[in-house]
Amino acid sequence: MLPRETALPLAESAGDLETQLQALTNVADVYLATGELEASLGYRRRQRALAEKIADPEAMALAECLIGCTLTMLGDWLEARNHLEMARSAGASRDSAQTLSFLGGLDIQEGDWETGTSLLEEASRTAEQTGDIQVLRLVQLQLSERDLLQERLGAVLARLEPMLADGGADPTSFALLPNIAVAHLEMGDAERAEDIARQAVEQGGFYRLTLVDALRALGLVLVQQGRWNEAETTFSDGLSLARDVHYPLGEARMLLGRARLHASRGEPERAEARLREAAAIFHLLGARPHIDAIEREQRP
Repeated sequence: MLPRETALPLAESAGDLETQLQALTNVADVYLATGELEASLGYRRRQRALAEKIADPEAMALAECLIGCTLTMLGDWLEARNHLEMARSAGASRDSAQTLSFLGGLDIQEGDWETGTSLLEEASRTAEQTGDIQVLRLVQLQLSERDLLQERLGAVLARLEPMLADGGADPTSFALLPNIAVAHLEMGDAERAEDIARQAVEQGGFYRLTLVDALRALGLVLVQQGRWNEAETTFSDGLSLARDVHYPLGEARMLLGRARLHASRGEPERAEARLREAAAIFHLLGARPHIDAIEREQRP
């Protein structure tokens, strides 16, 4: 039996439902961190069922929120939204800011920037009141996704770099690094971008979804520097990892990186093939801004 699961039989044998609920939550968290999303989702559903059994509305809302978060990563955005809206409809709770941040981030990825921005700003106000630095980092990360899509690179750095200064080594701080690296790269500072991307790879290694994003950022830096063989290896590793953890948004972005690599090497047909593969995934997800960006790139 995996060590991460040993708390469950102990809690179950004790017959303590509250302890069982916490054990389920902890195991799901670890599986999420290591990129075992399907396993995490299974424990989240058990968490939700137990919260309902003990009639704890706060715990039920949290479980719905985290099921929605996991489904978002797995690419089932419609079902994710259903769970997040159920969590939101529970009303004010200690985790409402987290729910709003996930909903707002989903709106951003689908291209509803006005609604997404409004939800994220509301999440930020709520998190500021409770001092929840993790949610504050998540909100700024989601807003930086919008900024990158709009090519507002200075805004990305203005949002994310101050959040690193708040201290604390957790997944929400590691997750900021890839977008910071990409912003520096697109602003012409490849050396700084490489330093940050390698830091992201090193620090985010345990958190496999963050590692996917970090490898993509590093691959883009290597393409810009003309280190094509290293870039090819980096993108291949990232693509394999994205597929292994069932992270379609990360997979599609990695394919965009490989398209840039092929274009830089003078391989337009291979670049076009990677763009088509990425576009197919974005269409399945409903990621309208990414689809629009590819269509603009494909115009003669």
